Amino acid sequence: VRRIPAPPAITAPTPVPPPAALPPADTDTATTTTRTGTTPATTRTTPAKTTTTTAPPSKTPGLQEVSLGPDAASVYDPYHSASDQTDPADAYDDKADTVFTLTALLGGGQAATGQQTTTAPADTTSTATTVATTPAATVTTGTVVPTTTTPTTTTTTTATGDEQMGVGLDFSFDKPTEVSALRVQTTTPGFTIEVYGTDQGLPSDLLDTAWRHLATAKRLGALAGEDGVRVVTIPRARYRHVLLWFTTPPTPAADATGSEPGAPPTVGISDVKVLD
Repeated sequence: VRRIPAPPAITAPTPVPPPAALPPADTDTATTTTRTGTTPATTRTTPAKTTTTTAPPSKTPGLQEVSLGPDAASVYDPYHSASDQTDPADAYDDKADTVFTLTALLGGGQAATGQQTTTAPADTTSTATTVATTPAATVTTGTVVPTTTTPTTTTTTTATGDEQMGVGLDFSFDKPTEVSALRVQTTTPGFTIEVYGTDQGLPSDLLDTAWRHLATAKRLGALAGEDGVRVVTIPRARYRHVLLWFTTPPTPAADATGSEPGAPPTVGISDVKVLD
């Protein structure tokens, strides 16, 4: 007998309980409290960036020193007048204890041919000459009336080129440089200088037309209140060379170099400033 297996048992689903009923909504108006927190705001002030444009500084009023090279100064002696000299650099080294000295034979202001070497008028010595006029007679009718002319004094001017030192101190520049004055300090006040300038190379002698006469300074450093220092102004221009040409020597009293009476005169230059 063949057995037929019994069908599997059918399991009834587990009943799911209904959801719980929600409580009825409250019909009163619900009050919602909102807490508002006020946080103080932090304000940061960023300083504005200010751009200041500085204009180029204007030139300081007044004369300014012109820079000179280490070998800017040299003795200019076209007529071989100098008999003794020290280092020309001592004339502008800004050292109080150094002095450039230059001794020259009188008469050096003339060239070997006897020509006057300066284009400017030479220093002169005034010689007083008394001129007496012989009384003249004026004849009128039968009467002689003497007419007397009062003696007069006239001044004659005699060039004394044989008393000139005739040698100079030259200042050179690497390129044409504007110059308008020179400040000269001396230990032997009372001499005379002629100032010359050129925008070309160094002329061979003072008669060369390349030189331009710029100024004359008499009794340099000896005037009241100068105390050995004088500022000599010249026409402002561009120069390659500026020359201090020594003419009338200092008085023997100013030449405190211990020279014997009648010895060639000596000038002392303790400081030169080229200015513009």
